[in-house]
Amino acid sequence: MIQLGDQLRINKFYKKAATKAKWGVLVTQPQGPWTSLLGYSESLKTELYTFIDLATKKMHAAVTVSDTGTMANRMVTIKKDPSFDLLKTFWVNLDDKTKRELLVVDSRKLIDYVENKYVNKVKEDFGKCVSVANNLRWRYWKCHICSQVYYCFTDCQRHILDNHVQKFVPDPSARPKCVDKVLADMICCGKWEPVNTVAAANLIKDRAKHGEEFVYVNGWCSDWPEAKDEERSKILKQFAQVLKSSCGNENDTLSCTLWDSLIYYTERNLQLLEVPGSYLDKCSFFKNPQCICFLDLKHLEHILNYFRQLTTDVRASLVPKVVNRFWENSRVKETIGIERLTSNLLLDGRLLCEEEHHFDDTGSVETFKSSGIYEHVIPEGDKMVSWVLDCPEIDEKLVSQMGEGVHNFEIWLAALRIVRGMVRKKESYYDKRHRMVTYDKMLGEAETICNREDNRKNVNQRSTYASALRMKCEELVVIQDDDTKCFLNVVRDVLERAPSPKYEVLTDKEYMESISGLSTAVQNDIVIKSLWKLRKFLTKKFHLIDSKILLNEFTQGELHEFPKLSAIEYRMVVLPFVKKFLQGKLKKMIMKTKEDDFRLQFLRIILADEEDKLRVGVV
Repeated sequence: MIQLGDQLRINKFYKKAATKAKWGVLVTQPQGPWTSLLGYSESLKTELYTFIDLATKKMHAAVTVSDTGTMANRMVTIKKDPSFDLLKTFWVNLDDKTKRELLVVDSRKLIDYVENKYVNKVKEDFGKCVSVANNLRWRYWKCHICSQVYYCFTDCQRHILDNHVQKFVPDPSARPKCVDKVLADMICCGKWEPVNTVAAANLIKDRAKHGEEFVYVNGWCSDWPEAKDEERSKILKQFAQVLKSSCGNENDTLSCTLWDSLIYYTERNLQLLEVPGSYLDKCSFFKNPQCICFLDLKHLEHILNYFRQLTTDVRASLVPKVVNRFWENSRVKETIGIERLTSNLLLDGRLLCEEEHHFDDTGSVETFKSSGIYEHVIPEGDKMVSWVLDCPEIDEKLVSQMGEGVHNFEIWLAALRIVRGMVRKKESYYDKRHRMVTYDKMLGEAETICNREDNRKNVNQRSTYASALRMKCEELVVIQDDDTKCFLNVVRDVLERAPSPKYEVLTDKEYMESISGLSTAVQNDIVIKSLWKLRKFLTKKFHLIDSKILLNEFTQGELHEFPKLSAIEYRMVVLPFVKKFLQGKLKKMIMKTKEDDFRLQFLRIILADEEDKLRVGVV
């Protein structure tokens, strides 16, 4: 977790690491026969406390990636470089031919530069990254499970998802229904302002008295008096945003059952004194989303928190953000070609121009007969100087990871585990929903049997509900199928007055013994009450499981982009070395110039840098 926090600059990982370590401290105290491990326990606790301190310090000191590393921030740093203005002036005075020649990087001299300045491991890994003559690709995609290599993201993504992620395709008819487009449009187009319920109640009574109705346009009526309530308005705006984000074109996670539960909650908790319910039904009051704007602050806060839990998965949604962040950091705008005979690197000709570059996501290597490809390039501005100086220190760890083809390996595996976990969850959610649907169906069968007894014309032929249910069980027990098992389960739960479905798997004999023993003692009113409780519980659970399924499927779809972490981009290694090489080349050109002013200014800058380094060393 601490390593992830270091790589991503995200406080959440440091916080989680500290929490895990604190939990570890609580469970490391040996008890009973394990007291012999006391020495080991103390050592482990010391290590955990070290982790807690480290995570806490990093958490307070961390700066998020979004705050650093932007092009604007880097340009400010570059412009503070004392040599920037000098190089800029020197560049402007160079002729076009010399500028074009700088785009041709002598591969032999570049390799000599790396060999003279860096340790053997860096040289070895750099050699792997710059040697692309065989496959002519700066970028490839690697599966970290079977080491399969691809030169197309789609092919790599398909391979990983097809071969290394468990497949589960549910029956389309089993998928929970989302709110339709009509309701989604109503939700998205409304103002979502709080309504003054006292004034609204008086308005309703007045219109009901005169036989007038409220006219709704796309779910909203402009006649309702707005309340001057900043707190309610703030909560409503947040709630509206949650709803809108759950029923957009790309994110259909608002289930019909969850919406129905919201309207039911609103109907139960809305207080409109002396307002006839029949009038509200007549004007379709509760069929329009504006009815939610009538709720008071307490109930609005409740539904906001509840809906946030059901429509957002903070942990899983973090992964796509991390993936996209790493992907953006690995994208390169500059192409690099190769001169056939010399293997010299030919930099992107657009570097001499002021035009904006687009990302080169293919990473293919073009080969050219000679450097004559730059003859048509007319240098403009000093963008090349900024590009050359925009170079952090060489990251030896990154060079090693790219050279060995294991860049982002740990995060890739973590993302794969999360994706696999999402698939397992999806399967378990659908299995649970199937059991609930079957239970709901059998609950309806039990209610029908009870109603049938009430409808018998001959009172003497009527049986108690419990007896009628028992006789139906005796009739069905010879049929060995899932529906029969579920019906026996339902009847047993009803007669036992179970507060919720048990979904137990028993033998037919065990079911019938329980049902037969209870059927003689349970009165009709108890059966009715038990059926009602089970139905109520099931209704509540349906919108929970439906929301989980829809959120899981949406998040899983977002996570399918995680193979982007498979990218191995050699230019991320090669370009920093090229920039360092060109910096040295430009400085040598300044020292060789006949202009004394340039040489003197440059020498002063070098001396000032050396004095700063010595001063820091003394301190």
